[in-house]
Parts: sequence; structure tokens; C-alpha cells
Amino acid sequence: MERLDTPELTHESNWATLTFAVGQGHSHEHVEEGHSHDADAGIPAYIFWIGSFLIIAGLFVFFYRRK
Repeated sequence: MERLDTPELTHESNWATLTFAVGQGHSHEHVEEGHSHDADAGIPAYIFWIGSFLIIAGLFVFFYRRK
């Protein structure tokens, strides 16, 4: 950050973000035979959310009691 003398701005940042695309150079096409969206295809969403909440709550309790 550099300080500027202009009345509209106070500082100038010369940082930039560089983004790369990773892949084989082809576009994504949704093919039905590639995967299924059946209800028995994996873990139900509610179990995922409850498990995530319990892990976060457990970490909170663990680190809160370490103080």
C-alpha cells in the first residue's frame, strides 16, 4: 500500500490476482449416463449437515476447554 496525494483516494494497492484454468481444454457437458441422482446414491444430505454440525460443535468445545 502506498499513500497517495490525490483528494479522492488515500492509498493505492499494486497487488493482482492471477487465475489458472485446470483441465483438458474441453467444456463440461451434462451426460445422463455418467452419474445418477438417485436417492440411494450416497449419504443423505441431512446426515451430512448433522455430521458437519456435530464436528464443528465438538471442535468448538475442545478448543474452548483448552483455555
